[in-house]
Amino acid sequence: MSAHLRLPAGTVSARWRICTLPVNEFLSLPGPTFFVALIAKLQMSTPDRALDALAFLPAGLHGPTPHPGTRFYPAWLSEREVGELRSALEGTSPTKPADISALCRKKHQAAVAIALGDTVLTYIVYFAGN
Repeated sequence: MSAHLRLPAGTVSARWRICTLPVNEFLSLPGPTFFVALIAKLQMSTPDRALDALAFLPAGLHGPTPHPGTRFYPAWLSEREVGELRSALEGTSPTKPADISALCRKKHQAAVAIALGDTVLTYIVYFAGN
């Protein structure tokens, strides 16, 4: 994880996955990938730490952030977390995602995060082809 993102102070645990499309759950056939993103869930020591982790980052985006359908998200994200993240990415939520580009270590197309209680959800798009 540290190869992709500098973890903020107060991080108790982190879970992450590099997600790609097409998602092929049954066959392991090689093929073209047209969407690559890193999705992470950071558990912070307190809700204040989650907000502190994002406080110094610019809020809001210039437009909706690309994301595929619900199947794309890791199963370890709760339904609420997926819903909050999707609505923040679509720009339909009062929760404005923070631009976390400053914390990223690799070239990316979009990098955002939202705080939900003592959890920080991050979403970094590396490639979103046509």
